[in-house]
Amino acid sequence: MTERNETRQTGELNRLLSSASHALRTPLSVVMLELGFIPDERARKIEADIDALGGSIRRTFLLLKLHTNALDDRSEFELSSLVSELVDELDDLRAAKAQDLIVDVKRAPRIVGSREAVRESIRGLIENALTYAPTSSRVRVSTQHPASLTIEDSGNGIEPEHIARASNPFGHQPTSGIAPGIGLALADATARYHGRQMRIDRSELGGARVTLDFEAAANH
Repeated sequence: MTERNETRQTGELNRLLSSASHALRTPLSVVMLELGFIPDERARKIEADIDALGGSIRRTFLLLKLHTNALDDRSEFELSSLVSELVDELDDLRAAKAQDLIVDVKRAPRIVGSREAVRESIRGLIENALTYAPTSSRVRVSTQHPASLTIEDSGNGIEPEHIARASNPFGHQPTSGIAPGIGLALADATARYHGRQMRIDRSELGGARVTLDFEAAANH
């Protein structure tokens, strides 16, 4: 197969996956709109579940693009500013459980790659930490030289024998809600796409520590 044919097939696959994702998420948006007119606490619970499901659909199709090399958003972006954006966006989630979100983001080299994949991966990891760590716990997001990012918490962590399963797509189910677990699988695929890998170990805070290494994609 020629390089031109491969490029054309990649583009067609990307369009197909994007269209399929849109087709699934559009009816969810319609349902969310209708639920907004129902003044009932049960409707709010359903809204939260649908919102989580919509995010899971988006990340699932992004994971498919990573595994089929169908991403087409390659660009240069700043890792530190991206993290700062996400921390601001997730402040309501942090506040709901009175958690302490520690941010130690140093100015890191610019990354050349998929901003969408990196952004969704980091967002998923921070959301996981805030969701599964207990009330009043600590979550820390930090960057390290030359171009790695760590998300860690003071929760219960992940037992070594469960790490492999947790990193598999849909390898675990959440403790609440209806969206399947995909955050770690997406983060792992994103790190590999950018030439490195994801590492999971125990944080000095007591819980899990997840590190994404982007040195191979850094524009020094």
